[in-house]
Parts: sequence; C-alpha cells; structure tokens
Amino acid sequence: LGSLFDIAVYDDGGHEVLPREYPPCIICEEDGSVCKKEHRHSDAEILDRIDTMLLVNGYYDEIISE
Repeated sequence: LGSLFDIAVYDDGGHEVLPREYPPCIICEEDGSVCKKEHRHSDAEILDRIDTMLLVNGYYDEIISE
C-alpha cells in the first residue's frame, strides 16, 4: 500500500531531506507526478483502484473478521 502515500521528509530548516521521486501512477503506471498535476484520472477512478488494491491485499478481510 506504499504506493498510496506521498510522504516527504524535511529537516529542522524545512528543507527536503531525501531526493523526491514520484512512484508510477496507480491507474496507468505512467509518471505519477504528471497524472497528479494534470488530473488525468477522475476521483471515482482513483477510489475504485484504491478499493481494489485494499481488497487484493486482504485489508478488508482483517476488518470483517474483527
């Protein structure tokens, strides 16, 4: 599920610590930064893909069994 989060690390001076590379888009596998900037995919399409990723990884199984 790491591909769902975009996390940057900053030092005390507010400077980014690690060089930043966007992961590929979860919808089309192209450059994730471009898809994000150009809004290439609808919110519904993104949420559907996230839902599928959670289902495939068994996340819902844990919630249902609790």
